[in-house]
Amino acid sequence: MTIEQQVIETLRDLPAEKQKEALESLDSLKEKNPLGNPRRSLRGLWKGLNVDITEEDIAEARREMWGNLPRDLVPEMPDRIIAATALHLGLPLVTRDRRLQAAGIPTIG
Repeated sequence: MTIEQQVIETLRDLPAEKQKEALESLDSLKEKNPLGNPRRSLRGLWKGLNVDITEEDIAEARREMWGNLPRDLVPEMPDRIIAATALHLGLPLVTRDRRLQAAGIPTIG
């Protein structure tokens, strides 16, 4: 039995009020993913949204984020990514890592 057949059979066994709830749930699921299958690239994600991000925009954002993190103070890449994300979002890090604190990254802890 296919999934479609199982759904139909299950719906038929429900009272009318529950069938209505099921239909509303299905409509809600359709609205959450109006574009169909999820896209595999950023260009696919923002397709149809009139977003125009150039390679230069991306390079500038990288320079802006990584330029604030001295490699000698924050040498480990995972720490650099977390710190850059916090800086970009304007949020403090919850950490006791003295290297991150010494790098001037706002921290709590």
